[in-house]
This record gives sequence, C-alpha cells and structure tokens, in this order.
Amino acid sequence: MPKQSNGYDTTAPMVLTAAAGETVTSTQHGTSFTYTAPTPFTSTHVTVDNGVNVHVVPKEPPTGATAADNLHIGVEDGEVKIQLWGSSSWASGANLVPKITALPTGGHLYVVDYGSTTSVDEAEKIVAVGQLVTSAGRYVRYVPNPDGASSGPGIP
Repeated sequence: MPKQSNGYDTTAPMVLTAAAGETVTSTQHGTSFTYTAPTPFTSTHVTVDNGVNVHVVPKEPPTGATAADNLHIGVEDGEVKIQLWGSSSWASGANLVPKITALPTGGHLYVVDYGSTTSVDEAEKIVAVGQLVTSAGRYVRYVPNPDGASSGPGIP
C-alpha cells in the first residue's frame, strides 16, 4: 500500500460520524476537515479533501424498548416492571438515559429501582412526556387503571 514518509496509509479514508445538524472537525492524514451535517442526515457524505477520501457517516439515534416489545399477557389490574434497555452505535449502554415519549392511556408509569418489590410511590410517578428515567437499571413500573378491561369488578 502506498504510504507517505510519516507512515499513514494514503489510501485509507478518514471516517467521521455526525448527528443531524452536528458539525464535526478532524485533523488526520495530513488534512484538516470540517463538515456540518444537514437535517435530516440519512446517508453517508463522501468527499475528497487535499487528496484524502473523507466519509461522514450518520449517527444512528439510540433505540430502545417499545410498548410492543413489552407486551405482557396476564391478570387484569396486574402491575408489571419494565426495563427500558437501549443500544446505540455511538454511546455505551450505561450512558443512555431513556426519555418518555408518550404516556400510557390505560394506567400510569412509575420510576422504580432494579430491586424494588414494594408498591409504587406517588413521588416517583411519571407525569409528563420528556421525563428521563435515571433509576438504576432504567426500570419503570406500569400500573393499569383498576378494572380497565371491564366495566366493573368481576364483569367481563
């Protein structure tokens, strides 16, 4: 492979990652490069800067559990604890903090700790979209409305 006297591979591209609207800057392979990603940023930007191939790859947004992933079949009025796990190509899982994007219509969510086995505390109730779940293990407890699946106790 062709190499310049300073030892870097002149055929290898410079690869950077950027989120939509983010400006990235790098000085590698004998060139300085700055790029501001458009919004939305959905495909890799490729350019040649001072003879160096530069690829700017979109950061994928973190993904996590959805309501469909956490479907639980069980007894009506039963509480369920859900871990809001996630993954990202650019941040380690321990650094990800889930954000509530929608509130349930048939009950309430509460932030709980990993080992919590006691009933929920009203102070921990999630009351607004946008609230972050920062508890250990990123757990929430869903508590359905009483008799939410029927018109009254014992009525199917």
